[in-house]
Amino acid sequence: MGLVMNIQRFSLHDGPGVRTTAFLMGCNLRCRWCHNPESWLMKRRMMFYPNKCIGCGRCLSLCARGAHVFSESGHGMDPSRCIGCGGLDACVQACPAEAMTVCGKEYTPEELVRQLAKDRIFYEEDGGVTFSGGEVLGQDTFLRECLRLCKAQGLHTCVDTAACVDSEKLLRVAEYTDLFLVDLKAMDPALHEKLCGVENSRTIENIRLLGEMGKPMWIRIPLVRGENATESELRAMAQFLRGVPTVERVDVFPVLNHAQDKYRALGMQGELFNEEGDNQELIETSIRILEKESDGVLNLNRLM
Repeated sequence: MGLVMNIQRFSLHDGPGVRTTAFLMGCNLRCRWCHNPESWLMKRRMMFYPNKCIGCGRCLSLCARGAHVFSESGHGMDPSRCIGCGGLDACVQACPAEAMTVCGKEYTPEELVRQLAKDRIFYEEDGGVTFSGGEVLGQDTFLRECLRLCKAQGLHTCVDTAACVDSEKLLRVAEYTDLFLVDLKAMDPALHEKLCGVENSRTIENIRLLGEMGKPMWIRIPLVRGENATESELRAMAQFLRGVPTVERVDVFPVLNHAQDKYRALGMQGELFNEEGDNQELIETSIRILEKESDGVLNLNRLM
């Protein structure tokens, strides 16, 4: 069984063509700008949206963990108290306003691929299925079987990963993966640890390994002004990537603050990035540095 956060249909930025993306739960990184914080734990998560709450109090009588507090200021909830609780679905079903929702659903590989294959009419020649996260390689055994079943049905497969895992996990899924989408967030190990909570030696090693295996890759560089979007970091990225023969393209984009509602729904405080300055200029400046340092070898792509 695998734990799936979400299935997103008609995805246009998760690989070539029109795709259906399955987002798996669990991640060993803690990127400070993460857009899917609900995926961090390999557990189902409760999310609470107080703007929807009508104050009926039905959830209070169901909760044995003290997650809910009703006061004159309204309904307060600590979703962290719900982690591991077996009564999540009962609370959600009791809420008439849909102020609570559970993230995470268990699937067998056959069940998940059956859902993904429903969209094959939209894939045409270029599209297919993408597995993302979280860190999708945290469920590598489940992922490998899903990929195998997809290939048995003739579906194009992508794996979207930070590749900050043991190489054995990567090798386990590579046989059935047509394209890897790999995040490159920093070259300097200390900076990567500052931004993502872990250093990056395994990411660098695995990008090299995929290149040696002849596996096609799209590299993704999320830009954070004043952090990794510096000349020294971008030059180091370009020098590294130009030596990896199977990098087909490099997507460059600014980190945005689209996940603030998710952080609040989890009872967390999200950080804000790239609020000052022109993000289009940030992209163009970064592209110029990457292009110059790679002598035009890299196929650079702007995403906004």
